[in-house]
Parts: sequence; structure tokens; C-alpha cells
Amino acid sequence: MMELETAAQSTDRANSERVIKRNFLLAVINGVFYIFAEALIDPTLVLVGFVSQLTQNPILMGLVLPIRDAFWALPQLWVSGFLQNRPLKIRAYRETSIVRISAWCMLALSMNLNLGRNWMLIAFFISFSIASLASGFGSLPFLEVVSKTIPPQRRGELFAWRFGVSGLLGIGGSFLVRWLVSDRGPFQFPHNYGTLAFAYFVLASVSLLIFNQVQEQPDENILPRRNAMKQFRIALAVLKTNVNYRRLVITIALMILSTMAIPFFAIYVEEEFQVDPQWIGTYLGVLMVSNLLSNIFFGRLSRKTDNQKVIRLAASAGGAMILLMLLLALFGKNLKITPTLAALWLVPVFFLAGVRGTGFGISSSSLLLNIAQPEERSLMIGFTQFLLGLVILSTSISGVLIKTLGFIPLVVITLITQISAWSVANRLHDRTDR
Repeated sequence: MMELETAAQSTDRANSERVIKRNFLLAVINGVFYIFAEALIDPTLVLVGFVSQLTQNPILMGLVLPIRDAFWALPQLWVSGFLQNRPLKIRAYRETSIVRISAWCMLALSMNLNLGRNWMLIAFFISFSIASLASGFGSLPFLEVVSKTIPPQRRGELFAWRFGVSGLLGIGGSFLVRWLVSDRGPFQFPHNYGTLAFAYFVLASVSLLIFNQVQEQPDENILPRRNAMKQFRIALAVLKTNVNYRRLVITIALMILSTMAIPFFAIYVEEEFQVDPQWIGTYLGVLMVSNLLSNIFFGRLSRKTDNQKVIRLAASAGGAMILLMLLLALFGKNLKITPTLAALWLVPVFFLAGVRGTGFGISSSSLLLNIAQPEERSLMIGFTQFLLGLVILSTSISGVLIKTLGFIPLVVITLITQISAWSVANRLHDRTDR
């Protein structure tokens, strides 16, 4: 009898390990398709480049990244109120898939409209806002499913694989971007950018269909459904009492604020040093190579040590990136830097941007999942994303700052926030079950 029980336990354990491996693989493949798709319409390079073809208004160009990130984050506090009442989070993810796919299709169509500049801007910003908002409804269910199906010690590794393999594909994608947006490409504006948007729509849609196959066990303890206001009050109490969680929120907020100048880096060298716009494809390739190499390093570091070290190194890379850009802005004209040298100067800038973004992406999600208690997970994730959505919205002031103060003061502000993020990250603790 004991032998039969032991055999049954071994079979259950083997089945469980097999399911974990399958879920891990599905989550990796999902990330590869989705992150590669997003790279093709990178907001700091491709989408800002698209908008710059329609207007030179820095306020409008500065809206692209805040709209993408803020509209993605803001719905999540409301989503957390009903998600915590669902025993299977994957069902909520599946239900939002059709909405997200439809919104991405609308975005791709809008970027192919060959109307007047004003109408094209209106169509883009409306469809882009809807697509970003739709994506936000699937983010919290995704993180909940990951936290339930992937062991804590493998979450950093999971995000590293997602970013790493997609970065490898993104190297090839950068050549596609460079070819399409150049004067020698097969399509004229706006269809060159519109082709990239359709590729994004197809690849991102496939990524959702893959993750829909993840197997999840139902929750045993189901919390009652709560409205957003009650969720907000409870989450505020957690923020006040949980020092480690509060430090994480502050760190992520400062890391977000330090990105305000990044969308203007390529535009700045184009305008000030007459750099060819086709360098956008080169910079995207540099980002992809940087993502790939960073993931190899950060994935191992996350698994062998902790995610606090990862986010601290990401903040250090961000500080070096901003400092390099500041040096070019301060001394480039006086030193009579040529367009080629100015273009090459941004290669290490965007390489460091990739290191910063990869380390931040791996560590921030892992830290949040590890710090949150299981019964508070939906609430804390939703509340965190909501708060950060407000922070992201505030970054839309970047265009106003450039128009009123200039590019250099904006870069100085981002350098200060990046240094502050590094300082707060030093006092974080990665609480896992290791």
C-alpha cells in the first residue's frame, strides 16, 4: 500500500513538474512574439518617428510614450476588484484577448490612412489610445497567471528568456525597420510605418493565442468582488504599512520619470546634427543586441542572487546613458561634431538604454510578484500599476519642458531622477521563497 502511495505521489510530482515546464515554455514563447512585435513599433523610435513625419510639435511627440504606458496601467486597479473574485485568472485573460486583437487591428489600419496630416494625427492618437487601454485589461490577469504557475525562483529567469529570445529576433527586425523607413524602402509614408503596424498586429495576436493555452489551478481562497474605491483605500493602507513595497513603488516611479527625454534622443541629433533618419533602424538593432546580452547576464544574476541587484544595475546603466547624452548636448556643437560622429555617439547611448530597460523589466515585475502576499497580489499589482499610470501621465509634460526650457534642462531632470532611483533601490529587499 505504501509503495502504491509513493508511486502515486511520484506521478503527481512528475505531472506537476511537466505542467510547470509547459507553462514556462508557453509564457516564454508568448513573450518572444509579443516583445518582438512591440519592438517593431517601438514608441521611443518608430512611433515618435511616425509622428515626427506629421508634425514637429514636441508636445505631441512627447505624448506617445505616456499614452502607451499610462493607458495600459490605469485600468488595472479597477480590474483587480473583480479579478480577485475569479478562481481562474486565465479565463479573464482569454476574455480580453478578442478586445485587444480588435484594437491592434484598428491601430494598424489607422497608420495606413493616407489623409491630411491633421486627420492622420487624430486617427493615430485615438486608435493608439484605445489599443493601449485594451492592452491594460490583459496585463493584470497575465501577471496573476505567471505568479500562480511559475515558481518564485524562476520568475526572473522567465522574464529574462522572454526579453532575450525576442531581442535576438529583434536584431533581424531592426534591419526590417531600417529598410522600411529609409528613402530606398519599398513603401512611401505612411505605408512604410503602416506595414510595421500590421506586423505588430499579427505577431501580438499570435502571442495571446499561445498564452491562452496555459494551465492554471483554481484558487482555494476567493476574495469578494470590490469596487475601485474600496480597493484604493485598502491598497493605500498596505502602501503605508509595508515599507519594502513603498520603496519598490518609489523606485519604479523614479525609473519611469527618468525616461522622459529618451523619445527625443534620435529626434535631437536629427535636428541639431542633421543625422539621417534611417539611423533609427540602427538604434533599434543596438537596443535588440543590448537586450539579448543583458538578458543572459541579468537572467543568471536574478536566479543566483536577487532582483534588487538587477534593478540597481539597471539604474546605474540609465545614469550612464543620460550622462552620455548630456555631454553630447552640452559640448557637441562647440566641438563641431559631424553628423556621422553624432549618429555613432548614440550607439552606446541606446546600448545602455537597452541594458537599463531589460534590467528594469526583469526586476520590477519579479520584485512586485515576490513582495506581494498571495491574498493581496491582485490588489497590489493593480494598485501599483494604477499609481504608476498616473506617474507615466505626468511624463507627458516632457514636450512642454522642451518647448519652454529646452532639451538640456529636460536631460538634467531625468539624470537627477535616475540617480534618485538608484539610491532608493539600494534599500530594497527581494523577498522570495528561496
